[in-house]
Amino acid sequence: MLKKAIIIIALIQNSAFALEITNLKPTECVGKICQSANVTFSNVITVYDVKYVKTEDNSHLIMPLTSGRAKNQYSNVRIESKTLHDKLIDAFQNRKIEKKDILPIDVRVLSARKLLSDFRIANVNILFDGELLVTFGLLRLTTINYRTKTPTISEFVSIPKNFKFQSPIFENKIKKLIKREGLRVSKKTK
Repeated sequence: MLKKAIIIIALIQNSAFALEITNLKPTECVGKICQSANVTFSNVITVYDVKYVKTEDNSHLIMPLTSGRAKNQYSNVRIESKTLHDKLIDAFQNRKIEKKDILPIDVRVLSARKLLSDFRIANVNILFDGELLVTFGLLRLTTINYRTKTPTISEFVSIPKNFKFQSPIFENKIKKLIKREGLRVSKKTK
């Protein structure tokens, strides 16, 4: 039995790593100040449409929101550390990014929660390097073979629209982790 679902992927050596901004592709700029950009971290994951807002007193970031069916807004990508926040502010202001190779990332399942829906059965929160928290969904689809009248159940991972994996190998490992944790919590009864 897993304790608090802390799992580290084989590609990780130790947890002393920090997410590095390896690409900042502006999508909206005013003068030399970038207002919105797609940000790639450690050459492995990309977050789309991160907004930078500068006021008289300070600067801050607005992370992208995901729209649900009932026009609800969900914050599926969140910054969890001041260090990453400050790195992003600096990157938006200076637009200087050092090119780096693919960097190892510490991946942890922060939480997994069973949902009441028959379709989206669980939400799994993954923490990348202790700095970026992303909520993934585990979906269950039941199809019926009309010849044999037998149902086939399959699960797949729902990735937020504003988030993308740059490495298919890394993506597959994370999806396996999400499926395992999502199925584990969805089988629990209240």
